Amino acid sequence: MPKCKDLTGKQFERLTVIKRVENNKQGSSQWLCRCNCQDENEIVVVGGRLTSGNTKSCGCLQKENVSKLFKKYNTYILTGDFGIGYTLKEEEFCFKLEDYGKIKDYCWYFDKDGYLVAYDGNKHIRMHRLVMNCPDGMEVDHEFHNEWDNRKEHLRIVTKSQNGMNKNIPSNNTSGIIGVSYNQNNKWMAKITKNKKQMYIGQYENKDDAIKARLEAEQKYFGEFAPQKHLYDKYGIKVVI
Repeated sequence: MPKCKDLTGKQFERLTVIKRVENNKQGSSQWLCRCNCQDENEIVVVGGRLTSGNTKSCGCLQKENVSKLFKKYNTYILTGDFGIGYTLKEEEFCFKLEDYGKIKDYCWYFDKDGYLVAYDGNKHIRMHRLVMNCPDGMEVDHEFHNEWDNRKEHLRIVTKSQNGMNKNIPSNNTSGIIGVSYNQNNKWMAKITKNKKQMYIGQYENKDDAIKARLEAEQKYFGEFAPQKHLYDKYGIKVVI
């Protein structure tokens, strides 16, 4: 019987051979392969199907080809000061007109986190990262927490730490203010988290005093990334430039 050719490390379309595994019931050599698709699935393939080109992926290529046959696109209105788009569920989003060329060939939808995403054939991409040309290792912050608004003037490239500063009010918050809660001592408590470390600010009889203390701490620790700077005027906090 001729010696089986070693395919370890070789690439066949999207599949890279990891190692040889046990022969199948017919005695044919089989190889464990990893697909270079987004999920990096591993499958076992008969050697002959690899070398003949009959098996080229984990199955993702076939799904993509079917998807292309039925590909759908978003609808757009481009007659205003900025572009307005609609998902297939007729959910509205907006963007700068100059970015239409970047986004028009994708089918955008809102993911479970509320961000606009599309599948480009190999991986999922987010609209805010695409229009900002965000480099690896950095993040894009929606300054006003409107994930449907991807106009560049409302986005900024930030570090992960800076992005964490500008966050929404948690769903379990009852005070209406980030970092302010009513405690078991029947007082209003203010706290703040920076670099994953929670800092106690103080507790107060008056809710407005707790809010003001929290806002002053935001200004001190978060600067331009303070999530509640829109409240500065109301509570008499002077903006430090």
